Parts: sequence; C-alpha cells; structure tokens
Amino acid sequence: MSSLLSIHFRPLGFISQQVINISFASLFMFSNTASADNFCDDHTQTEAQFADYAFVADWGIKVNRLYVSEQFPYAEVNQRPEIEYEYDQRIVYDENPVSISQFWQGCESFIGRQEECESDNAFSLIIMPDHLNAALESQASPINSGPEKLMKFSEPSWEVSDHPVANNMFNISMTRDEVEALGDFKQLSFRQAFRITFDANHYSPDLEFEHIQIPNRFKAKMGLFINTKVIVKSAYISDGVVEQDYTPTRIYIDDSAVCFEEYCDFENLAYDHFSKKEVHEIFSEHEKYEDPEKVYGCFNADILMGAYTVGEYGSMDAEKKVILHYEIQTSVINTKQVDNFNPMDYLDRDLTLPKEKSQGKGSLNYFLFFLLILAIRFRLIGVRNC
Repeated sequence: MSSLLSIHFRPLGFISQQVINISFASLFMFSNTASADNFCDDHTQTEAQFADYAFVADWGIKVNRLYVSEQFPYAEVNQRPEIEYEYDQRIVYDENPVSISQFWQGCESFIGRQEECESDNAFSLIIMPDHLNAALESQASPINSGPEKLMKFSEPSWEVSDHPVANNMFNISMTRDEVEALGDFKQLSFRQAFRITFDANHYSPDLEFEHIQIPNRFKAKMGLFINTKVIVKSAYISDGVVEQDYTPTRIYIDDSAVCFEEYCDFENLAYDHFSKKEVHEIFSEHEKYEDPEKVYGCFNADILMGAYTVGEYGSMDAEKKVILHYEIQTSVINTKQVDNFNPMDYLDRDLTLPKEKSQGKGSLNYFLFFLLILAIRFRLIGVRNC
C-alpha cells in the first residue's frame, strides 16, 4: 500500500524538504508548521532559555489513538496505565570512532536487555507517565520532561484525541562548564527508550496507531557534533512467544518499511537524508571562521505519520499484548579531541545510501529496473523455448 511521510529538516540554515514513499499503512501528507525554526534562527533566544549552553536537544512522540477495525467487535484492546522506561549513558575517551548504532548494539529496541550493552549509567522504570519527570530527577538523569523548557508540538490538521496513546516531550542540555568537566572525552551518548503496552484478547488485522508526530531537534557549539537515531517498533507478542531481534529498516535506504510477521519497525538517523557531500559541507563551516565557538550546528526534524500498522500476521487466538516501542539515541562527538574529524565515521553510512543527490538519480533507477525486467523476460523466453 503506497503511503506518504512528511519530514522537514533545517541544519545550519540549510533547508531540505522531501516526501518519502513508505509502506506502513494509510499515511497522509500534512503541512507542517515550522514551529521549531526559531530554535535555529534566534541564538539569543536559545541563550536566554539555556544559559551558557554547549549543546541542547529535545525530542518527543505523540500518538493520537490506537484504531481497531469495527469489523472485529470481539477484539478488545486495553492500554495499560503504566509505561516501561529505560535510560543508558556512556562516555568514550578512546581514539576509535564509534557510530551511533554500534554504541547500543545488543539492547536497542528492547526493554530489559540493558545487561547486553555497555553502559556507564543505566536504570529502568515501570511508572505512570505523570510521575516520569519526578523519577528522572530522583535518578539524577540529565534528561527532563519539564514543559517550561521543551519544544511544543506543531498543530497538525487531525483532530486530537482526549486521551492520546502517547504525548511525551523530553529535553537535555549541558553548559560549557559541564562539558569541560568531562575532560578530553571523544564521545558522549545517551539512549532513552519507553514502551506502551496494550492487552489484546484477539488478533485484529486492522490495528493501527493513528496520527503520529515525532519531532526532534538539537543545537551545539564548542566544536560539538550531534547525531540522533530514532527507532519506532510495534508488535503483537503472544503468550510463550519470545520477542524477536530487532531488524533495522532505514526508511531512506529503500523508502519502505516492511512488517516482518507480527513486527513493524523503522529507524531514522538524522543525517541519512543528506548526501555525503552535504554532510561534509555542513560541518566544514567550522573551518571558515577564526573562532569556531561562533558556529552553531543546528538541526530540526518533524516526522508526521497518518497511521502505523501493528503488523501483518495470520490468525492468532491466544491472549496477547500489543506494544509500541519508541527509542531515541543521541550521540555527542567532541571534534576538538578527534584527530582529522570526519562526520561520516559516526553516521552508519553504507553503500546503499546515495553518494550524491542528482536530478538523474531517479532516471538511473528506472533504467536499471527496466534492464532487470528485460533480463527476467529474456530468461523466461529462453525457458519456454527449451
């Protein structure tokens, strides 16, 4: 089923707007108000809000409701009142660059696997959403969800539910002194995951999370380079079924997200949406100024999704649960402490991503596809003639 996803970006004054075709469920294109643009444009406002900051980032997720098809009136799906939350933090002083995915391999997209990934500070909570911020403070977490400091959700054109599935915003910021107190670190990375669970008494093939908004923005100076990775996963998990290992689906690589059995998931890395040349151009700005402290690296993104299916699976009559897993990883690289800093060393880029963006890219893809069809046709003709 063809779909539309709207993502808007604004790094260092560079604007990229694009529509990506993916096959989640019925998704619609919404006009996104640029609610976060001032964050990049007005540096005095950021200084006033986050005094003497070295970097600041905020992110969140809003899910309007979980839709269950009326064709299955016997399917009851009830949201549990508590959420599961995990926090991991790690700092690296080694010379070798560590990509954002390598940081958390083994525990990403799961709740309860923290022992399988390396972390300097970690904790897990099962908690009511309203109590989460107080719990973060009691854990001395640098992340907060205080509404006075956080980016507001833009106003999409859909009708907002009185009881949304999720409506969470988070923020992290560190001052110049706090960063300098870390010494000559090479990389500082945070992982934050939370999971919402629904109890379901019967499988419904038309179960969809509707009207999803995933904003994400960050700003850094002092030679700091920030990258983020967002993972969204939904799944049916029946009694006695072990949750499957995460199968990452980069939405920019093949422009599609496929549901594997009872799982649907996708990931989005901030700089996946820029060519290698653009990434280098963005961060070469530091070399154009005598004082790199005056250069601000800034990024905005807002993913708007009409609906996200829970999965494509056969008949399941056993009692089960439905999960919605949201995770964001934020990696801060101290470029002043990295010899010959190359942002590509930290971006998990591979050969499936385009080296350059060009007007002829689409034509080349169609031409290669046409050649493939011809090859298959000639092979079939040869088989028939045998």
